[in-house]
Amino acid sequence: MSRSPQLPTQKNNVFTVAAFLFVLLLGLTGALGGSTRAAAEGIQDLRTGDCFNAEDDPKDYKEEGSDIVGLTVNIVPCDQPHEGEVYAVLPLPDGPFPGMKKVISLANEKCSAKTTLTDYVGAAEIPETLQIYFYAPQASSWDSGHRDLTCFLGDASGSSTGSVRATAP
Repeated sequence: MSRSPQLPTQKNNVFTVAAFLFVLLLGLTGALGGSTRAAAEGIQDLRTGDCFNAEDDPKDYKEEGSDIVGLTVNIVPCDQPHEGEVYAVLPLPDGPFPGMKKVISLANEKCSAKTTLTDYVGAAEIPETLQIYFYAPQASSWDSGHRDLTCFLGDASGSSTGSVRATAP
């Protein structure tokens, strides 16, 4: 006696749809390890934990007067070669633009603070190959609301692979 195949029950269909939606939701939130963010974004869109490659050398933006408005970065998974890894995004006080000299002074102070870095890295010292860099708001972007310092680590001799983050986000 042969049996004909059974059609799936409504209960199985509901479970299948629910499982599909759950996996889709995980994918959209990035919980499956991928990122749904665009690969190329402006520096003001970088977030803590992002690894990226920039159009220009990150070292160029430590200098006073460097113009980074509109700089595009390519966000990449940290397990791929990258030039920078964001360890903090810190707001500057509201008010009129304080001038580049003051912004750079604040960036050096805030990005170099031991607690800021150790909260991310989890160690008192960073590897010798890594340097602290930052992207700071410019006068031309201040009025449009870009008032965050983006502190990141980069290897002065080129790109690196892997994350220095102590714990998962």
